[in-house]
Amino acid sequence: MKGKFTAVLFILTFILIAAIVFTVLSGLDRIRAPEPSPTPASDAGAEAVNIVPADANTTPYLIPSTEPTPAPTPAATIAPTPAPTPVPTLPPAPTPLPTTAPTTVPVSTTLASGSFSSQTNSWLNITADWSVEVLDVDRVTVTVSVSATSFALHYAAFPRSLNISLDGQYVSLDPPSITYDGGEQAVHALGTTSFTVQLPANSSKVLALQVEWQFNGEMGGPNGRQMLPVIECGGSINVTR
Repeated sequence: MKGKFTAVLFILTFILIAAIVFTVLSGLDRIRAPEPSPTPASDAGAEAVNIVPADANTTPYLIPSTEPTPAPTPAATIAPTPAPTPVPTLPPAPTPLPTTAPTTVPVSTTLASGSFSSQTNSWLNITADWSVEVLDVDRVTVTVSVSATSFALHYAAFPRSLNISLDGQYVSLDPPSITYDGGEQAVHALGTTSFTVQLPANSSKVLALQVEWQFNGEMGGPNGRQMLPVIECGGSINVTR
């Protein structure tokens, strides 16, 4: 019995001693400072740093990096803001001239008058007397009176033998028969007609007048008797209102 008790005591003492030794060894491991791990040589992109354990007489230093120093980024240049284009100033609009009111000419006012005569080199000629009067604000009336001048004359009338044209308008008249045996020169009326022409106020126009008398007879003259189929006269009429 005494031998068993001694054996148990021995085992407990051994276990206690082993625990004390394990505790001491663990404390020494914690006190010991860990040594720095070397920087891998394959890490070329990282900057190598040699860390020396802190010491009162030792100053840590950095090992220069072998990486090339990047070039400095140039500062951005700010373009100047262009000055605004000035808007051209338009010249002032010209002042319109006052409009002149059309001149009003009273109705029936004669604007122009005159006459045209034939040259037959005989003792028989015709004359066309014309006159231009105001009809309204846009039109005028041109009146044409035709007469024959002769010494002794015997004329048998036939219809539409007196033709008068003015500015594109045409009229045929029936002159009367004429019997004259006097020794003095006389005037015989052949016919009168009127034309309406467009002619606004403050305007002018040239009108062409043409007269034909289908005489179809003989007449004496300075060079003897001669045949006169047609006797003509006419010309241009200038009208302004």
